[in-house]
Amino acid sequence: MFQFTGLQIPNPFGPGGLDTFQKLFDAVITFLYYIAGPIVVGMIIFAGLKFLFAKGEPGKITEAKNILWYAIVGLVVILIGRGFIALLESIIRLGQ
Repeated sequence: MFQFTGLQIPNPFGPGGLDTFQKLFDAVITFLYYIAGPIVVGMIIFAGLKFLFAKGEPGKITEAKNILWYAIVGLVVILIGRGFIALLESIIRLGQ
């Protein structure tokens, strides 16, 4: 009864935009990469404030150290992950 012919959904990212899964994946990773930087800076500032307001209490100082440690480890993981992806891409291109 009802037949939809010629129904097309336009690419919301424009012509030549994210038309492959690889381009979409790269766009998502880049977006997350740019979001992670400010989050890490915010966590480092938060840890500094925790140190400042700890007033020598060992439990609060340990909590601030843990927050700072996790923020730095997270930043390192993000940076290494980005470099690892570039390394894999260069290795794959050598085989072509």
